[in-house]
Amino acid sequence: MDYKICNICGIGKPREEFQVNHRRCKKCQYEINKTYSKQYYQQHKKRLIDLNKVNYKIRNPNRGPNGRPKIYHVEEERVLTC
Repeated sequence: MDYKICNICGIGKPREEFQVNHRRCKKCQYEINKTYSKQYYQQHKKRLIDLNKVNYKIRNPNRGPNGRPKIYHVEEERVLTC
């Protein structure tokens, strides 16, 4: 079985533990991607929220208010006169 050494953790592992043409093992690459994602979404939070709002409005142009329509009973309404 052929082994390869990870550049991050420095442990020799079988080639199946690595992605094709990569120097990092899958476990180390997963941790790197995980920390990058957390930092990216914290740094770009406002821009991503604004972008999602714009895209939602483009995809749903006829979207109205949510909820059941209000039913008014004319007999029960009181009219105050001065």
